[in-house]
Amino acid sequence: MCVLHTMPQPSTGSDLKRYRTFGFVQSLDIAGRWLYQMEDAEKIKPEQRRVRERYKTQRTPFVQREIKYIPLYAYRYPPFNRLLFPNFFGSNFSCNCNCHNSGSPDLNCPYFQAGECWWVLSQKDKARQESLNIKRKTGSDRSITIEPDDDLIITTTALEVGYDDEALMCVLQYTAPANVASFVQRKGRGGRKVGTRPIVVTVLSPYKSTDLFLFRNEHILTDPTFQKLPLNSQNRYLQRIHGFYAFFDWLTYRASCAGIDLELDNLSRQGYEYLMEQSVDFGVLLEFKDYLKQTFAIPDDAIKQVFDDESEGFLCQIFYEGLMKGVNPQFERENKQRVKTRDLLYKHLPENLFSDINLPEVQVDYRPDNNNPNKKPNSESISLAVSETIPGNVTFRGGEGSTWIPPKISDGEPARIAINQYYTFDRIRSFPYTVNLPTRALKKVDITKKSTNSLDLYRPTAIKPKQFSRDYNSSFWWCNPDTGELSESRTSENAAQDRQSLAHSCSANAISAVAIRPVRGDTPTPAYTLKPGHPSLTCDPLGQELIQRVVFHSDETANLNLLDVQRIILGSEYTIKFHNSPAEEIRGVVGFTANEESLSNCALGYQILTEGICFDLNPDLLTKLQFSASTQKNLCYHAIHHAFVSVLTVEYQANYFAAEYLVNVLLTIADTWCGGEGGTPEGLRDWFTRGHSQFDICLADAINEIQQLSSKNQQAVYQLIKSDNDYLSIFLNLYAEIHSGGLHYQQYLRDSFQYSLTLALKSLAQEVAGVEALNYVAAWTELHADFEGTAADRIWLYEIGMGGIGVMRATHDLLRNHADKFWTTLANKMTRCTTAQEEAFLRHLLAQPESWLEGCRTRADQIIAAGKSSDRQKKIEELMAQVRQQLGIPMRQTQLKALLRVFIPDYTQQLGDTPLVNWRIFREINHEFLPSCAEQLGRDPTFTEASALLYRKVVKARRDKQPPPYPELTRLLEIYEAEYGASLPEARKAFEAGVERRMLLNCRCNCSSCLDDRSGDIESPGLSRHLLNRPLLTEWLNQVRTPQTLELDGTVSGASICDRMSSLLENGCQTIYLRVRSNNLASLCATISYLTDAGIDTDIGMVYPMITDIQTIYPNDLRPNEVPVIQVTVRPIK
Repeated sequence: MCVLHTMPQPSTGSDLKRYRTFGFVQSLDIAGRWLYQMEDAEKIKPEQRRVRERYKTQRTPFVQREIKYIPLYAYRYPPFNRLLFPNFFGSNFSCNCNCHNSGSPDLNCPYFQAGECWWVLSQKDKARQESLNIKRKTGSDRSITIEPDDDLIITTTALEVGYDDEALMCVLQYTAPANVASFVQRKGRGGRKVGTRPIVVTVLSPYKSTDLFLFRNEHILTDPTFQKLPLNSQNRYLQRIHGFYAFFDWLTYRASCAGIDLELDNLSRQGYEYLMEQSVDFGVLLEFKDYLKQTFAIPDDAIKQVFDDESEGFLCQIFYEGLMKGVNPQFERENKQRVKTRDLLYKHLPENLFSDINLPEVQVDYRPDNNNPNKKPNSESISLAVSETIPGNVTFRGGEGSTWIPPKISDGEPARIAINQYYTFDRIRSFPYTVNLPTRALKKVDITKKSTNSLDLYRPTAIKPKQFSRDYNSSFWWCNPDTGELSESRTSENAAQDRQSLAHSCSANAISAVAIRPVRGDTPTPAYTLKPGHPSLTCDPLGQELIQRVVFHSDETANLNLLDVQRIILGSEYTIKFHNSPAEEIRGVVGFTANEESLSNCALGYQILTEGICFDLNPDLLTKLQFSASTQKNLCYHAIHHAFVSVLTVEYQANYFAAEYLVNVLLTIADTWCGGEGGTPEGLRDWFTRGHSQFDICLADAINEIQQLSSKNQQAVYQLIKSDNDYLSIFLNLYAEIHSGGLHYQQYLRDSFQYSLTLALKSLAQEVAGVEALNYVAAWTELHADFEGTAADRIWLYEIGMGGIGVMRATHDLLRNHADKFWTTLANKMTRCTTAQEEAFLRHLLAQPESWLEGCRTRADQIIAAGKSSDRQKKIEELMAQVRQQLGIPMRQTQLKALLRVFIPDYTQQLGDTPLVNWRIFREINHEFLPSCAEQLGRDPTFTEASALLYRKVVKARRDKQPPPYPELTRLLEIYEAEYGASLPEARKAFEAGVERRMLLNCRCNCSSCLDDRSGDIESPGLSRHLLNRPLLTEWLNQVRTPQTLELDGTVSGASICDRMSSLLENGCQTIYLRVRSNNLASLCATISYLTDAGIDTDIGMVYPMITDIQTIYPNDLRPNEVPVIQVTVRPIK
């Protein structure tokens, strides 16, 4: 919105009235939701327009208008921003800025510094000073026309090519584009007028893996290169489809030469008779077979499978079974003259022939209220169609309001939906056995796991959801918040009085599973198998220690060992939300049954044959692993959290969020007792019971003062505590067992390591294949939490798409031909996190002497004051040099942002005439308070715990009239108290928000830059972050790499290092690591100089080293007690 309102407009005298913006999105659902949000923000809905016109006619001042009719941009429009929110910075703060009457903004104005003043809005003809005109133009909105006065057009791929408009100045990409080529086309729409340059804005989400990848690798979008994948040109699935079309085109040409009209979509009787005649002529078929071999370059041993194999070939399966058998009765018995054949071939031929992902298609009717007889349902890939229409999820994909499949709400056992009400489906013959599916997913939908139990699996071919709404203001669905009873009513007058209208934010996630089976079973092709001793595994200790076997699954002629993958949807976890109502949202689970009469569960899903790779892991990976104290404590915390929430939500069907709140409260109490107070897990049993005075006091304190739960969430926690299931005993048993290193802890270690490694491998495959393939790579592994003793030490990577288009072959080629690069890339994925690196750097920075930090602040002030860009750059370089000299570490330009974050505040805050010093606040929080807080809890605190305990400590010292433990933080609290006056809760919220913003705990609590998985296939999204553990992988890898890591301490000569490297190289090692403390860099420089000059004399000849990576490794402690280590990666020049 800021860009749209403040971007430059055409100069006076231009033939253009205004510049416009295209907003590109990847999903029709997002297009609909974005349109709704923008229209509401601009107040341009019909009712809002009428009221605003009345205000304008009556000349009603802004401050006298109802806030719900004031467009959002007016909140930043000077002077209206100050008039509307005079107490934005507190009741005791005043601002006399007069920037709207000046020719430039006031850079010292707090509103401008906080981003709450869009000064250019106050300058006539320089910005868009009125509400925007917004339209949606997608493939579903063909009747919509773009007018000259339209400001924002929300669109998809429909307008990324072939649309030239000189008025189009700005291109806004909302979330990651599908691929780089698409993005290049989209940004090329803007700035078509000679002499103009387009504005391109990309908005990325921290909650999507694709977006995070592009945020960390922005050069892929700004300076794209188009990487060629090793495409699978022999994909038999695609060959059969394109082979059929080639056959029909070939026959059409022959028919035209004979004067016969032959059209596939509208087959005539004459064309039918010609097909009958030609398809039984053996000579014709042999002639086409030769043509097909030459055109598709299909080898002789594969042509039969593609062409005339009875079970797979297109001649039998598509031409005879699909086409000819379907049209025969209509021509022969019904005597029709023409037959439309497309409906007969929907099972065999995709409508989107050149889709970028080869999945079965589903016809989805997103416009159920549209009774037009010519209405055509959307043809979508099955994965998208099922996820969009999962029961309980509201989607805007149709373009005519929103739709959903209503869930069945039940307080007891999970309800079941009869899928025949909403789905047309085919039964998949190969049904999964429940013993091969994850236990927790099965229990959620009340399915018993037995070796003899199978599950009927149905592949949707058509989906018809219900209309949820026709516009964005209300819905047709209502619910009784007390009973959960759903009903449909098109008007509020007809809805029952005990019902509340549902919101468009109702959502749901699929409860999913994956079953994988190699086509050749457990007898893979030897040439496509790597076993211990293979050079691709022994070239790096990581591969040598990690892998027992690697199997490549592909459709190559010499292999023919694809993966048979079933993606299975067992049910839905939904969240029902209410529109403009204080009623609590309703969460629940619903499963599937085939029809109303059936009493047994079934599943939706689909089956694909695709390419992939299987990693069998060494079962003894973790037997000798030794952890640091901090990692051990944090592992215990996450193990308890994961186990307790899993038990409550799966075994007892408790609400996930209530279980989450409860375990947070109980861990705060227990860890405080065992950490700072010196208690023991066994000692907890003496008082950790409901009704015990000590426990009740601690419980009330943790709920109200530490976790600060709302009244609704407090009620949910107390309800669990009072339950007959005795959840406190369950917690105590888990707490004691895990802290003693018992079975639950060992199982958690195994699951955490394997799950984290799975996500690292998946990330590697995505990176190798390129950004275009991010959404095509999937992973699967069996967690002990789901498969117990049968869990395999195995990780699958596979491509989402029939037959594979070559995405996984890039990973195959890398491991087989450049194994050292494969293992190095995997190591980086396992251990490196940009957020962790930045926070560790800042912790080390804040540990420096205060006088030196004050000097850095002075240089930062000089950067702000510099008038010219050249002067500013000079001051930046001086600051970087000062930090480099003090810390003894390499400095990169990317670290400048982190430096300025510490030394330059978000906006000016001062108490009296003395401004706050930002670096002192950072230091008091991270260098002084957090280490002591960790000692109190015996582990790293969460954001909530740390901010609450810090607030308590500051307030207590002031109340007891003691010297402030943290002077600058005390002043920060006093500023917020002065701003909010008597409202202490608001002052506390503002103080804790200011503290959390400066805490260097992101990568230790919930890091979006680390390994992450939001797909929900392997682990539920809520529990995923408690099972992913980068420090665990890091410490394991450091111990594995010990033999090839050489420490330089200044006493070891270059010749000695050369001898040790020679020995490693002779033993096949291709990567060597040199490590030195940052205060001894001279030793590193001397060693590298010696090696590059003298070389390394080995039995295999003279080898010269090549430095491929330099990394700074910081201590993992909250209060650094050691200097960083510089690690240099050395490889032989080949």
